[in-house]
Formats: sequence, C-alpha cells, structure tokens
Amino acid sequence: MTLHSNELDLSIALERHEAEAWRCFAASAANTVGNPLGAISESRHIVPLTAMTSINFAGFNRVIGLGVGNTPSITDIDDILAFFETHNQTRFAIEMVPNTTPPDLEQLLLLRGFHPDPLTIVKSWRTITDLPERRIGVPVVVLGVGQADDWSKLHRSVREAPRMFGPWFSAAFGHPSFVHLGVYDGDELVAGAAMFVSDGLAWCGFSATLETHRGRGLQTAIAIERFYLARDLGCHTAHVENDPDTDQGPCVALRNMRNIGFQLLYEKKNLLSPN
Repeated sequence: MTLHSNELDLSIALERHEAEAWRCFAASAANTVGNPLGAISESRHIVPLTAMTSINFAGFNRVIGLGVGNTPSITDIDDILAFFETHNQTRFAIEMVPNTTPPDLEQLLLLRGFHPDPLTIVKSWRTITDLPERRIGVPVVVLGVGQADDWSKLHRSVREAPRMFGPWFSAAFGHPSFVHLGVYDGDELVAGAAMFVSDGLAWCGFSATLETHRGRGLQTAIAIERFYLARDLGCHTAHVENDPDTDQGPCVALRNMRNIGFQLLYEKKNLLSPN
C-alpha cells in the first residue's frame, strides 16, 4: 500500500478521484430511463466535464480538478467554455484548490469573466487506520438495487426536490464503484450516505437525514461503518467535502466529520461562470 508523501500529491490524487466519482455518477444518470435531467459526461477534455442540461445549475455543472496535476492552457479554458455553450449551459462552476498550475490560473479565469462564489468548499481527509468504534444500537445496512426508490424518496424529501429528480438520486445504484448505506426506522429509510471506491481511495458524499431523525448520531454511525467497508475494499484514504463554518454558525456535517478523524486539507474556491 502506497500512501501519498505530501499534500500536493494528496491533493492531486483526491481531486482526480472526486472528478472521476462525479463523472461516473453523471454517466450513470445519463443511462437512466429517459435521462430526465439531460445528464452528459465526457472524458476527452483536460479534466472530466459533466452537465445536467435540463437544469442549468452550477451545483450540478461542476469542473473538478482543473490545474491539479495538469496545466491548462488558454485553449483548454476555451474548450471548457465551448463544452457548456454547446449544451446551452450558462451556469457552471470551476472548483479551485490552492497552488494550482499555472499559478495564475485563477487570475486567467477572472479575466475571462468568472467571479468568485463567497461560499467555499472544505476538503478533508483521513487515513483508514485507527478507526473509531462502531456505534452500538444504530443498525446501519448496505443498500441494494431493490432499495434505490427508498434512497430517492429520502433525498427528495430532505432536499425538497421534485419527483423528476428521483432517477438522478438513485442513478449510481448498481455501479460497481458506488456503495450506499442507510438506517431504517421501521420500513422508512431515514438516513443515508454513499461512497465511491477506486484506486485505494473512498470519496464520501450524498449524506441525508430526515429532519425528524437528526441529532441522533445516525450520520456518524453511517460514516464510521463506511470506514470499515472501505478498509475491507482495500482503501487506505477517505475524503469528503463540506460547507464551511460561517458567521451564522458551524456546519454540523463538517463538525461530524472532524469528530471522527477527518482533518482539513484545504478550502476550495468556487469560480462561477461568466454572466
């Protein structure tokens, strides 16, 4: 097992892995019946590019890993802009880590009309060693394809999303690299989270808990169980993204991750597409 020797190597590995997770998810969404969100996924660019063309929303149209282990040129930036223009997407975002290559990449994008989102993204990581003890009394289960509808119902409820999002939320069920976990209260799935596993890395995301069941430690129990599953699948490192703490208060999800051993790697800036 090879661990990364420094933060730069780590950031390259984790951003590439997150970009691949998002690409695989978008590709799975594109294969759903009727592709209701108009998902597209392409790998022929300097980084994977994806979009949900029925929505035109920057939260879905994410560019991950630009300037991390690659050195984009003006032509590459033109190529990214052309991708979204071709698919009639005016709202997208490029996620920027510290110390990109070239060093003036952010300035180049600002000159092209991109503008910063005041909300950053906190990137955290931990090795999958010295794991916290499993939470007794919280029955975390691995979800199968037959529970995909329960997963969609949970996420639509938590995110107040319309029914058309149902196939999108459950798109990765059955994908060999995605693992979904959850907690039931009777017949109702009340909490869930997922991970994307490949190359010894586990990207953690898609967490959701019904409001009626928050504050019971369900997400912590799921996150800890996820560590054990990731270890069994040969992973040595886990990583996650959360909203930052703000003047309005701490981010509960970020606090939960810190409490189980995740540590800050950096904060990513979101550069939003030109108006």
